[in-house]
Amino acid sequence: TAAAVNERFCGSPFVIPLQVAKNATFKDSFRAILEPYGLVPPGFSCGSMQEIRDRAPTLSLPLVLKPVDSGGGKGVRVLTEPGDQALYEAASHAMAHSVLGRVIVEEYIDGLTLGVESITLDNQTFTLAIPEKTLTGFPHCVTTGVIFPSPALAPHRRHIEETNTIALQALGVEWGPAHVDMVLRKDGRLFVIDVGPRLAGGPLASTLIPSATGYDLYAAVIRLAIGELPPAPFVPPVEGYWGSHFITRNVTGKIKRIQFDHSVKQLPGLRGFRLLKTTGNELSGLGSDNSRLAVCHYNVENLVIRKHLIAAVEERFAIDIV
Repeated sequence: TAAAVNERFCGSPFVIPLQVAKNATFKDSFRAILEPYGLVPPGFSCGSMQEIRDRAPTLSLPLVLKPVDSGGGKGVRVLTEPGDQALYEAASHAMAHSVLGRVIVEEYIDGLTLGVESITLDNQTFTLAIPEKTLTGFPHCVTTGVIFPSPALAPHRRHIEETNTIALQALGVEWGPAHVDMVLRKDGRLFVIDVGPRLAGGPLASTLIPSATGYDLYAAVIRLAIGELPPAPFVPPVEGYWGSHFITRNVTGKIKRIQFDHSVKQLPGLRGFRLLKTTGNELSGLGSDNSRLAVCHYNVENLVIRKHLIAAVEERFAIDIV
């Protein structure tokens, strides 16, 4: 939207062109652009149920089916068993969430899911954080939290940064923030699974990155938007571990009561907590990021404290469904 408004009314050189925004946002476009680099999983995009039936058997299970033009996990299904009925249901679910009526079918990559948060200034990309993600698992794989720095990802940091830069350059991103999701397979190979030429959601870009690195990412993006060149990031600080945790429940119905013990805000290391739902909201299981009920973010000294903190937050949260 920002790129479209800029192209029509403003013409700022500090906003990515509309076509670049489309190439990065639509999953079939960025797949086509990054495929020659070997950065996307084996798969295809199409808008025909018959083509999905014909081509899906050429790929190895599990399969991920997702709309080409949606985000936040909406319409995503992981298919673990063969069979026309299961394939039809997963494809129909994905297609129902696509305005364009097109679906990506690709092999599921088993490995560590991660995000790369960066800002590109005059075609030079600066990595601010590489959070490891936690997920709910099959069939939707909703993100339930992030943590950085990740001990498991530390040995691969340079490779991740280089892959992120290659992907953004191939897509033509010369200015602005980017939120790129990848999977690090067990053999060390990286696959790009989603590209957002934008700020990350939740507390990551707004709170965690500025607190951990001292770089105000929101301020930098606003300066770009009004035609000013922000300073380049200087990242080092990051003391301890920074992250967020989303509370989820696999329930269906209307929320009768949702509450949390206010003492949760006094837990050591907790930097913030807020509800994402309220009484009367409808829930329909764990279908997308919109299923998340509450979020907290933290800064802790070690991973043991993090584990206890998350458990304490979960214990102090309650929800009743009608």
